[in-house]
Amino acid sequence: MGLIRKTASLFSLGAVDLRSDRERIARNTRRTLHEQRSSNRQARREAGRSAWEADAEARYGSLTDSERLGIRQARQRASEAEYERLTGRPFHEPPGG
Repeated sequence: MGLIRKTASLFSLGAVDLRSDRERIARNTRRTLHEQRSSNRQARREAGRSAWEADAEARYGSLTDSERLGIRQARQRASEAEYERLTGRPFHEPPGG
């Protein structure tokens, strides 16, 4: 973000680049990462899969049905533990009891 470079670009009517190569690369890298993340989110939504499954698939490749079931069960256990931590009640206990 050199002030001298930007001023020289204005006074030379574009003969000097407004952005340095480093600035251009950093800007394009940020854009690419943002686009990848948003397309990954969209793909997960369209596939109807949980983020856990998509993350596991990205790390370990394609999953079998038993592995998917294991991930869902682990996610359920994590949700139950969080519920118990927040409410102080066992997960399967009815709210009125």
